[in-house]
Amino acid sequence: MDTTSFSISDGSGVSRYNYSSASHFIELLSWIYNTSNIRDIYLRTLSYTGENGTLLDRNLPDGIYAKTGSLSGVSTFSGYIIHPSKDPIAFSILMNGYKGSSFSFRAVQDRIVSQIASF
Repeated sequence: MDTTSFSISDGSGVSRYNYSSASHFIELLSWIYNTSNIRDIYLRTLSYTGENGTLLDRNLPDGIYAKTGSLSGVSTFSGYIIHPSKDPIAFSILMNGYKGSSFSFRAVQDRIVSQIASF
């Protein structure tokens, strides 16, 4: 992973000097999934559709393992679509700069991930 194209200024992710892209997160998620000795440990740290956690009340199909993130004007959603008969898909959706509630943005994220999962 090319570490010159992103910046981690603080561990919390709150600093305005942090920057990355969805493609960086997908690259990292893909590496984790393809590294067998850490994949299962990492998957257990993520919320899973239909279980307690941040994905419980979201409109998503089964097989989504993901992490959500939010700040004022920011909503992120990154993880995996894992289906028993298909190859796993890493995804990352980063939305920022909006005003007001994140509800409609989370709904868009859910529709995007659901659409990808349907292929």
